[in-house]
Amino acid sequence: MNSKRLKVGIIGLGSRGLTYMRDEELFRDKLELVAIADVNPAKLKDFGDRFAVPLEGRFLGDEALFAAKPKLDILFISTLDRFHFDEAMKAIELGYHIFMEKPAGIDMAQCEILRKAAKASDKLICVCHELRYAPGYQFIKRMIDSGALGSVYTIQWMEQISYNHHAHSFIRGNCGRTVESSPLFLQKCSHDMDLITWFTGRHAKKVTS
Repeated sequence: MNSKRLKVGIIGLGSRGLTYMRDEELFRDKLELVAIADVNPAKLKDFGDRFAVPLEGRFLGDEALFAAKPKLDILFISTLDRFHFDEAMKAIELGYHIFMEKPAGIDMAQCEILRKAAKASDKLICVCHELRYAPGYQFIKRMIDSGALGSVYTIQWMEQISYNHHAHSFIRGNCGRTVESSPLFLQKCSHDMDLITWFTGRHAKKVTS
């Protein structure tokens, strides 16, 4: 990699967006945050001031950012699920690589369209399945790959949603209804499916939830 810092933009300044902005601080020698977008003006100002984003790089909503066509190498997408697909497609059209929150799309059709668009444009789409980098899961992966456990025939897995998370996110919160977000399987179990796929090196033939 050359010494040039990659120009980064972030859409969605909630908790995930804030995490990415902190990461930008950690990798300041490699990344330069030049554009942010959010529908909340106060959040836009507070975050912009905190991370020294130039005024011309602050956009009230994703449409304003895409209309301005800022020069970016990577766009981070951390908005609500139902916006991911359209924002990713626009980002590809503008020639950006994409780092996005899961899910990439709310159904298989959207994911397939994104995959083909990225391949045709030679742009990368990275979905944030960060659990692959957690030490505990990396240990399990090494154990499986080493053969110490023998052949893996079955994996028992349970996604436990605590009462407070369930009430906050899936009843009162943004994820309470599929039509406003995405199915619960994508919301919570996409990490599980990613880990199982990674552990086994195989793809599921059928999935139910």
